[in-house]
This record gives sequence, C-alpha cells and structure tokens, in this order.
Amino acid sequence: MAIENTIAGSIIGNYRLLTASKLRAVGEVNLRIRQNLMALPGQRIEDLREVHSHPIAIAQCDEFFAHHPHIRLVEMEDTALSAQRIAEQQTTGRGRYRQPSRRQHVRPRPPCREH
Repeated sequence: MAIENTIAGSIIGNYRLLTASKLRAVGEVNLRIRQNLMALPGQRIEDLREVHSHPIAIAQCDEFFAHHPHIRLVEMEDTALSAQRIAEQQTTGRGRYRQPSRRQHVRPRPPCREH
C-alpha cells in the first residue's frame, strides 16, 4: 500500500485505512514509477482535449501538463477503468496517465517523468 509519494506527498486516504485497520507497517519499499500518457492509436498530443487519471498520477505529471494547457485534466478513482472505457467506446480526444501494463487497451505515449 502506497502511503507516501515523493512528488505528491502523503496519501492521506491510505493512512486513514491503515490507522482504521488492525494492520501495521513493518517495512518500506521504494519503487521507481513511470507514468505514460495513453490514447487511441493515431491520436497525437495535439488531438487530446482531456486526460483522465488518478489525482496522484496527475500531480506527478504537472510539469508535462504545464506545457500542454489545451488538455483538461479530469480526476478519476480508477485509471484502468478509464482506459477501458476509452478503448471500448473508441473515444477520440481523450487520454489517461497510468503505469504501463502488459495488457494495454490504448497506445502508450512518452512518459511524463520518472520518480
């Protein structure tokens, strides 16, 4: 369970879950995170009007989005579900940020930055 993020800070919701449970932290692992902007094949960054992602992923990519002010950022609880909807509905002009996975529904773009 992630409870700290070097870019976005403390993940308060996860702290609350940990505090409310009978679980306790017994160790720490630092992970390198690489976010990718994903969209339907053929879409260019100029074509995107919206990017849907988790608030932490959006915060991690704030420098990237500062260079693309035409993109509206939409916070979502589940980036994988957002990607699935984009793929199923073939929604153009919309992308999402998330960590890459083996099973991609949409085409990855260059990462915003690594942590």
